[in-house]
Amino acid sequence: MLKRARDLHFAGQSELADGKLTTAEATFRAALAEYDKILPKPAERWATLHELGRCLRNQSKLDDAMMCLREALAIHRSSGPDNAANTATTLYTLSRCLMKKDSWSEAA
Repeated sequence: MLKRARDLHFAGQSELADGKLTTAEATFRAALAEYDKILPKPAERWATLHELGRCLRNQSKLDDAMMCLREALAIHRSSGPDNAANTATTLYTLSRCLMKKDSWSEAA
């Protein structure tokens, strides 16, 4: 299951890079479904949530994007200070969604 989740994650990244947003979204969601079969859920699940959030943002599905990004942030924050770079990257992506929604005070 973990290998399948990782393979789907990397396939989704490739599709996202190629601009195949609908396909990438479906692939990232399939990867998350695989991660969800594993207990406890792997911390690396954050990366798929982050990439799905980016994909959704690029499709202007901002509420769904922010939900994914906030879940990724929760995983980062529970992982401790060693995850600061990933936390910053996800915060940046979340702030871009908030700016698109004209939620400037929350984005700051």
